[in-house]
Amino acid sequence: VTANGDLDLASNHGAVAHVVNGLTLNNVTVWLGDAAGSTSGGLYFDGPQTLGGSGTVVFGNSGGNFLCANDTTEGDPPDIVTIGSAITLREPTM
Repeated sequence: VTANGDLDLASNHGAVAHVVNGLTLNNVTVWLGDAAGSTSGGLYFDGPQTLGGSGTVVFGNSGGNFLCANDTTEGDPPDIVTIGSAITLREPTM
């Protein structure tokens, strides 16, 4: 999937998205929870995948925000999410 617009997982508390077959950011922002810490959000990567392209993932100030591999097969080695070199992970600016 290629995201050509911002992905808002901050407006609704507990918002999550499952990614299958990778996610490419096209110079956009993924918002995981809000800056105030009153909402949380997360991205599950179902299986080994890549978060690529160019863009930013902003982790709000809730401890419930996440970006993780969702291990889909028990007994196999753990799944891995590879984060591309042009992806920025950061906290919100206030």
